[in-house]
Amino acid sequence: KAQYDGNENIEAALAKAQESLGETGRILVRPSGTEPLIRVMVEGEEQDYIQKIAEEVAHVIKCELS
Repeated sequence: KAQYDGNENIEAALAKAQESLGETGRILVRPSGTEPLIRVMVEGEEQDYIQKIAEEVAHVIKCELS
């Protein structure tokens, strides 16, 4: 879980995602406190768009930590 912190590719994906959301949304990535996984939470105005962003970020995290 802790391997994601400081990973340049993950940080770049998060920055790109936050930039695309602009001021109308936000993204939060954190390790679960009870399970061996990383939670990706995205808020925004359009459900389809935030789902896409969440999936893209989760994919980067999964690829980087595999």
